Amino acid sequence: MNDFRRMVSWGTLFLMMAVLPLRAEDTGLDFEKTKAAAEAGDATAQTRLAWMYQEGRGVSKDEVQASQWYLRAAEKGEPIAQNNLAGFYVDGRGVKKDHAEAAKWYRKAADQNVSSAQNSLGWMYIRGQGVPKDAIEAAAWFKKAAEGGNAKAQINLGEMLFQGEYFAPDWVEAYKWFMIAAAQGDKEARQNRDHLAQMMPYEKIDEGRARAQTFLQSSTGPQK
Repeated sequence: MNDFRRMVSWGTLFLMMAVLPLRAEDTGLDFEKTKAAAEAGDATAQTRLAWMYQEGRGVSKDEVQASQWYLRAAEKGEPIAQNNLAGFYVDGRGVKKDHAEAAKWYRKAADQNVSSAQNSLGWMYIRGQGVPKDAIEAAAWFKKAAEGGNAKAQINLGEMLFQGEYFAPDWVEAYKWFMIAAAQGDKEARQNRDHLAQMMPYEKIDEGRARAQTFLQSSTGPQK
């Protein structure tokens, strides 16, 4: 099982977590139409325009422009823009690297139930980046994201529960979260679940499976 304290690339995390509300009709990438709507103040269009600048879709790649449009949308309360802007501050893409700003925008998106932002905020509390180092607070954010269906948060919470470095270990609950993430097709979760099962008595495995099934039956599915 991977060590929970392993180093994780924030750049990689951002790429996994950035989500754009891109509709099928937008795949033609009508830059001018999107820009006009963004300049008129439409927050969704501003987010879409930022993504176009970020990825170089329909326009030359420009991370400074991307960050500026994400900021305009984020200030209007657009949660995906808040999440993506936070990632820019973590990486120093188009803006000066600033973990405090990153944590601020992740929290705003997390408060709007963006599970990827909740997971990222959990990591910032684990590392003490932009916020005080606080494993209990991290676990609380991982749990919110996990309950929202975020597979990476489910793994993170499961590893905390397995290792028991910050609080009493709970292998049954850890098995539950690994199983739930594995049900979404996550390879790491399957490996963690199977590794943990080798150290657990059968009755505890059955209990973990039952908890996972209860969650899966009541869940509305993964969130972004």
